[in-house]
Amino acid sequence: MEPQVDLRGTEQIARALDTCGVVGDQFREQVTRGVVSGLILRQGRDPLHILGQPGTGKSLVADVVHELATNVLERAGARVDLDCSAVSASEFQDALKAAAQAAHQGTLVLDRMETLSADGLTRVERLQRTEREVLVVGLADAATGVTGARVRLKPLHEREDDLWKLIEHYFDRVAAELPAHECRGFSRQSKADIATRVQDASLKSVAVLRDIVRDCVYEAATQGELPELLTSETVRLVLEARYGQSSDDRLARETALIESAFDALTSPELVVRLAEVHGISPEVLEQQAAVLRAAIDTLEGLPKSYRNIMDRVDDIQRASLWLLSGAETQAEFRRFFGDQRFMQPTKSVAWAFFNRVFKRDMG
Repeated sequence: MEPQVDLRGTEQIARALDTCGVVGDQFREQVTRGVVSGLILRQGRDPLHILGQPGTGKSLVADVVHELATNVLERAGARVDLDCSAVSASEFQDALKAAAQAAHQGTLVLDRMETLSADGLTRVERLQRTEREVLVVGLADAATGVTGARVRLKPLHEREDDLWKLIEHYFDRVAAELPAHECRGFSRQSKADIATRVQDASLKSVAVLRDIVRDCVYEAATQGELPELLTSETVRLVLEARYGQSSDDRLARETALIESAFDALTSPELVVRLAEVHGISPEVLEQQAAVLRAAIDTLEGLPKSYRNIMDRVDDIQRASLWLLSGAETQAEFRRFFGDQRFMQPTKSVAWAFFNRVFKRDMG
């Protein structure tokens, strides 16, 4: 009698993901959907093919499949791996037969299936139909035409939501290899630098990201004790050494992105439409865009990120409003907005405004 699987909860799947070291919510969700559809609902009756480019985590997913086959489907056999690329065509039949026997009531993982000849693929197909006591898991860069359920893994650069967690995960692993230190990991900006490089270079392999993180940590360690946070300066040294990306390249790219956004304002139709939406003249809107561009140009030595831009513009707008008020004191600034108390900012707001404008220490 086949075991009954309760699909209302995912505790067993989550436990298997944790046991096998699967990191990243996006990746975990994809793997969960794949194993529920391709393994658990089918009770392991169909072979499961895990497809993805090198370094996307196929072997890791095979670990999860075997873990679930053992603990959820109650298969008692071992996991047996056969690298199809390491066996000659003339020896493949015997190697496949021996591996299937060793994996009885367990999991047979066939790696590099894309390297098999047509005859080899036919033999795998036959094995899948005849050896029901073996769960066949095929790993390949792309579909081979052999029947079965499929799980397609995304390359690293398409797993945007997982990148920061992976960076933190690999930092924890390499940091544990070093003497005691107070380093808490990468700064937000340095993590953003690495993630941007992954996406710009269309990096596919998680192993490459692991090596980048290791290089960054060891580069920082050459300076002595690790700092409290690994900054963009260290990260950029590693990225430049690996990919020829200098800080000037990075700033030029960000500048181009910002400028491309402002290029849209040169469209007369868009200027008119936005001016109507906000109830101002097109000339005022274009003047404000010019001021904004000038403010962004003053961000020397800082990334032209959204947050940096908005902070800079806010500071300049506050300073401009103070100048416009002609105020010398906070009380005069409050009165600029009217004689009635309801028209004025509160004393606490005016005090905070004053300190922000004059960059006073607010404690």
